[in-house]
Amino acid sequence: MNYLVFLSDYSISLSDILADWPHQVQSPLPESYFSSDNMDESSSISARFAWLVLVLLCKIDTGAELYKDVNSSNLRDLMGDNWLVKHGQKVNQYAGNYERMLWGKVISSLPENPIADGLTTEVARNSFRRFNLEFNEAYQKQSSWVISDTKIRDQIKISVAKKILPVYKMFYERYREVFQGADSVVRFAPDDLGNYLSDLFHGTGATGSTM
Repeated sequence: MNYLVFLSDYSISLSDILADWPHQVQSPLPESYFSSDNMDESSSISARFAWLVLVLLCKIDTGAELYKDVNSSNLRDLMGDNWLVKHGQKVNQYAGNYERMLWGKVISSLPENPIADGLTTEVARNSFRRFNLEFNEAYQKQSSWVISDTKIRDQIKISVAKKILPVYKMFYERYREVFQGADSVVRFAPDDLGNYLSDLFHGTGATGSTM
């Protein structure tokens, strides 16, 4: 990706070099993938860059980092804003899939209506136990992950927090006095959860895996 970013600085020279080399790509992908909103005399070089980026997309899964590199370089001028928007939407789709896969069990462990009168003490106790287990597992898995793009990192954390914290806070306030004691199943205060979520995706764990 770095090579493509640097190469885009020389797009005019590259267009002159490739002027006699018409771009012919045999691909099952729609022609619109290779076109941009800047298709003029540089269309050949733009199509070549589009193809190279596609190859990278097929080889790596760091969509957030890819989006940031294109957005902040001359590649944006070559590929065009429409192309950038389309792939930015893909990054958002990846983020949504991540949220469902890795936080879905945490979210579903909470009662749909945490302050319902019909919720028995035993059901509430089991919900707290399940939430403690699922949240701890999700946090341990992701505490070492890194999302380099600040905007995407904050979007994911805010989205996850909005789905967990309001419901948990109501649940916590409704039952924290019921389960007081040494063997309490209430392990987290709402502020604790907010702090845990805030610490995610900075690579504080051992492996430092990158999204």
